[in-house]
Amino acid sequence: MPKMLQIFTLADHINFAIERLQKKLVITNRSLWGIKSFYSKEFAAAEKCLACLNETLKVNLPEEEAANIAFHIANAEEAHGQDYDSARNAKLMGEIVNIVCYSLHKKLDKESLHYNRFITHIRFFVERFFTNQMLTDDILPESIAGKYKTEEAVAEKIRQHLLNRYEKEISEEEKAYLVIHISRLARS
Repeated sequence: MPKMLQIFTLADHINFAIERLQKKLVITNRSLWGIKSFYSKEFAAAEKCLACLNETLKVNLPEEEAANIAFHIANAEEAHGQDYDSARNAKLMGEIVNIVCYSLHKKLDKESLHYNRFITHIRFFVERFFTNQMLTDDILPESIAGKYKTEEAVAEKIRQHLLNRYEKEISEEEKAYLVIHISRLARS
């Protein structure tokens, strides 16, 4: 979507949000947590935008609208001529993080360097997954084969989830990178 059209789409969304507020129509954004977690910079910018809108227009738009604005910001930042969908991406990122948490039986430290590296990797992994641009190199999978059994099992769960839910396979290279990032989380 061209940048100018994205601006109009955001303006239209804000207008509609204000109309809903005036009509007392509440629409819950079920992606609020995902956006706050996985697009934290965009969400912080959106919160400032929301505060400015609320003050300037004398309205009280809820926090959910910051998530919606953050979606627009993320889509504008990430759109490289393809259909980028930050809501879809955040949903899949959340699914992957949940698989890792439950599989490792560990609460992840969201402030740690390893967690932030993991989220960055997952963000780009998800983008490659949805644009069919998976990494394909057989060197890394061979070099880590059998060295991280627990983490390989978790990566396999993710691979199986993606296959079941999206009917798409991931490359062995992508799976190997998942193993490496999961191992860093497991040891942190």
